[in-house]
Amino acid sequence: MVGSALPGCHGRDHAFQKSHDSIHTGMSYEHHNFTINQEGKVVTISPIIPSPYLGDHQNMTNDLITLIPVVVPAIGVLVAMVALICKSRQASLALGVTILRELEKEYLWSKEMRRRRLVIAKFLQDKNNSDKPPISEIADLLDWLDMVALYTKRGVIDLEMVWITLFYGLGHYWAFLEKYVDFYEKRAGGIGYFKNSRILYKKLYQFGIKHKGLPRPEVYFSQERLQEFLDDEIDKCSRSLH
Repeated sequence: MVGSALPGCHGRDHAFQKSHDSIHTGMSYEHHNFTINQEGKVVTISPIIPSPYLGDHQNMTNDLITLIPVVVPAIGVLVAMVALICKSRQASLALGVTILRELEKEYLWSKEMRRRRLVIAKFLQDKNNSDKPPISEIADLLDWLDMVALYTKRGVIDLEMVWITLFYGLGHYWAFLEKYVDFYEKRAGGIGYFKNSRILYKKLYQFGIKHKGLPRPEVYFSQERLQEFLDDEIDKCSRSLH
């Protein structure tokens, strides 16, 4: 009869549904591929298994999209900080160069500093000098040296630039005046007024040995070299003061 259900078809549908539900409970037909033969029997059932990674990839994509508004500003802040650090270093270097040039200018061209150097050099040159050392001039020169040492210690001026600019005069005067430093500090109760100068001299000499081929102090500061230094100081400072 047209429109009538095939005999037994309802039972088979019920059995199929029951079997399907018992095997894949909670999953609907549209999640399966199945084949029915000419007799209406299901011969194969193959579930369409979703990819176990599809959800993870989607979650990762969502997480990345969520992080973009946070990461981009953070990168911008990092770039700004690096630029600020570079700018700060450049400013510090420029300041150090300016200060070192002022110190060099004072040592080489200041009339008062040249007068001090002339007085000290004449005193040191006269080996038979029975006069008292020019304490005021020596103290002023040592104070200037200690200021250079303090700037170097604080990193305001660069050690190599100090060596190139001032070591010749600084080193020779320290070779002459170190014994007076010891004397002054003992008279002051052992207070290390010129501690920074001692440290700077050692660092400069070590730098010279390592990077400039400077010989040992007993070789470099020979009596002949020291005498040449004093003669040169007296000549330069005398001419500039007249």
